[in-house]
Order: sequence, then C-alpha cells, then structure tokens
Amino acid sequence: MGEAPVIYDEEQTLRTKNELTNILNNMGYMGAYVYTTTQMNHKKANITYHIISGKPYIIKSVCKEIDDSVVAKIVNKDSTESLHHVGMRLDINVLENERTRITKLLTSNGFYQFNKEYITYSADTVRDSKDVGLTIHIAPYKTLPDGTIICHRQFSIKNVKFITDYNPLHPERINSEKNDSIIYKGYPIIFKNKSPLKPHVLYNNNYIKKGDLYSENLTQKTYSALNRLSALKYTAIKYDIDPIDTTALNCSILMNKAKSQSISFELEGTNSEGDLGMAGAISSQHRNLFHGSEDLTIKLKCDYE
Repeated sequence: MGEAPVIYDEEQTLRTKNELTNILNNMGYMGAYVYTTTQMNHKKANITYHIISGKPYIIKSVCKEIDDSVVAKIVNKDSTESLHHVGMRLDINVLENERTRITKLLTSNGFYQFNKEYITYSADTVRDSKDVGLTIHIAPYKTLPDGTIICHRQFSIKNVKFITDYNPLHPERINSEKNDSIIYKGYPIIFKNKSPLKPHVLYNNNYIKKGDLYSENLTQKTYSALNRLSALKYTAIKYDIDPIDTTALNCSILMNKAKSQSISFELEGTNSEGDLGMAGAISSQHRNLFHGSEDLTIKLKCDYE
C-alpha cells in the first residue's frame, strides 16, 4: 500500500542539478545556473532547486553550406518547412529534429545511403552578445585525400519482386528450384506450391514501383499496407545495389503467411441479478477466405442460468 519512501542522497541531488543545467543549455540558455538548498527537519529533507536561466541565445541568421548541387537544390526548395528560423532560441532539440527532417527528405528523394551524420552545425557568436549566426553543413558522400569530392548518389528502383514463402531461419531457400513463380504486370511473384494471396492484392498494396527513385517514405507506406493484411505474419523489404548499374536498387518484398484458420474456446461464469450460471463460446476464424486477405469470423455462444 502506498509508495516506498525516497531516501535522501546528496549524489542524486547533484545529478538532478546537472541534468537541469543540461536541459537549460539545450534550450538555448547557455549561461544558466542551478543551485540547491536543503533543509533538514526531523529526519526529513526539503530540497529546493533554484534556477537562474539568464537570457537565451537567439538565432539572428541561418545559412547553408552544401557542396552537392543536387542535395542543395532539394534542401533549398523545401526550406519553408525548416524547423528553425531567425528570431528563435538556439534550441538543440529543434536542431536535432531538423537533422532528422532533412534526412527523411533526402532518403525520400532517392538518396538511399544518406544518414543524418552527414549533417552538422556551426554557431558563431559576437563577444558579449547573445546573437548567433547558424550554419548548416551537409557533407558530401566522401572526400578523397587529394580533395576530390564524391557526391551522394540518387538510386532508382530497377526490379521489384515478391517472395511469399520467405523463412527468416532459412533465407537460402529463396532461390530454390522447388519454388514456382508468375509475373503480374512486370512484377515477379515467387511462391512454393501456391501463392497465399492473389497477385492483384500484392500489387495494390505495394508502393515501390520500378523506375521510380528510392523513397524511404514509400517503403514505410508499403510496410504499413502489407502489415494490415491478416493473411501475412511477417513482412520485410530488402534492397540490394545492382551489380551492373551501381545507381540502381533491386527490391525484394519478403513475406511469410500466417495460419489461415484458427479455432478458439471461451468459458466464463455469469451472475444476472443473483442468478448464477455458465457461458461457453467457440469461434472459428479464417484470415484468407478468398485469397485476398478477407477475414471471416463465426462465433457460437451458449449461456445457462
């Protein structure tokens, strides 16, 4: 019953003080100061944290340094969606969120190998001033020792195939001679014995199309669409760089079907205005009735009082 008492610990108090200071610094209050006062009264301690925030650092200018012209064009075109702007506090959390936003923007425009570690910031301040000149740096894919810059590559989708009987424990069976396949609208569907879903169901729930640029956004959209199909238990999307065209990706959509039929039983006691009784139920579920991930549930319930 209740909560255990919190034992006073000077080390924990110091840790909390430092954590508060870090939070204030991340919010732009670089000169913030936190101190504590402790009052002891009959083996009880009252701790007060005093916060002196001071004035925050304010962003007075924002500029970008991007050596890659294609990346610069995409980022500059989307600059109205930027999370930081002139006049706001120098909030580290906002800067980190902006790195994530730019990364999602580029990975949804073909830049398969891009990650947020390529994005850094530098902040210039004037002495005795809280004004900050913020610069966003987006580094190229690689810089060689002789100074040659290698730009980030935009990848397009070359091939997309569906593998409906993928087993994570035996991935080598993908290319087994025992597998059958059909081609639906140019998309191979590989299966063993029989495809668990009709070809048009797989096609309509896939947003990764041949010839399009790679898009992380469309990849996640395809994940969500396939995961909503009750006939599937497992879904994974794998990309491989084409060995001939190094700016193209081959996509494999890997699936594992769920058990199509199941039966469950329920047993419960009932009490209706003092009348005791029992209730039992049996339900049968079919998750892929017409091979289109249709879900049919039949339930029979019987009560006795």
